[in-house]
Amino acid sequence: MAGTYNDAPGARMGWDADGSILLSADPNVGGFTVGMSPAETWVEASLANRENANDEDHVSDWPLSGNDFLCALIFPELRDIDGVFFASPTITSTGSDYSLNTTNAIDGSWTTLDYIGFDWDLDDDYRDNIDAQSLTGVRCVRFFNSATSIDLSAMHVYGSIASGETPDRLLFLDESSGLEFGQSTAPEIMDFGDRPRGSIIDHEFRLRNNSTVAGNNLTAATNVLTREALFGSMDTWMTYDEAGGGFMTSETVTSIAPESNSGLLTMRLDVDDAASLAVWAARTRVATTTWS
Repeated sequence: MAGTYNDAPGARMGWDADGSILLSADPNVGGFTVGMSPAETWVEASLANRENANDEDHVSDWPLSGNDFLCALIFPELRDIDGVFFASPTITSTGSDYSLNTTNAIDGSWTTLDYIGFDWDLDDDYRDNIDAQSLTGVRCVRFFNSATSIDLSAMHVYGSIASGETPDRLLFLDESSGLEFGQSTAPEIMDFGDRPRGSIIDHEFRLRNNSTVAGNNLTAATNVLTREALFGSMDTWMTYDEAGGGFMTSETVTSIAPESNSGLLTMRLDVDDAASLAVWAARTRVATTTWS
């Protein structure tokens, strides 16, 4: 266990920035229940509302209209799900389900998920109330809530891209273990635990080009590492270094061949001397400019 809180069951999916689509519908017409199709047209979430639904700030929500909502999260490829945290400011009559084969969040086969969602009141609820799951090959998850306050606070999903899906991508590998960040075999990787004010901790890692020589044989060129806050200003405490070149707020890895690793990278967390006690959270993103 890393610090005060239990280890997350896997990596938090950055679905707000990975091509996933978040939709909502007001299912009042026709008396919607989980497992039925909504009667109204889906509304797609903006980038800002996707970010609100996938951050750790329970104050910023996706405001929805009506007294009920149905939200659907469609992934761009199949996903293996290790845990979920769905939340709203008020939970009354809720439910959730998932599909392995839907194309539009309505058709296909659906299975009820044994999870009713959470009334998110405290900052650390998202760490204390993750519901462990073991689902493979999921295309879409849906969350329904009937309440007077119907904003969507969170749709946090933990897990990974299913085996064989989207092979041409970069992986984050822990230097000491060689394991991919956030896999169920090592969920504690990149959880810094309880850190005092003014402390500094380094974590070494490499990027791996998952493209295979026998497959598409693609080289990842100009790979830019950046930081992003999920709660508070933790991103301002993070800097990156490649092979002793000096710590910077962003780092560019020039080129990574198929089935190869980058040079050694270090992420430094330098906790602010005046930081308040909180469940701080941030993430590192990598953007590849060219695959060829």
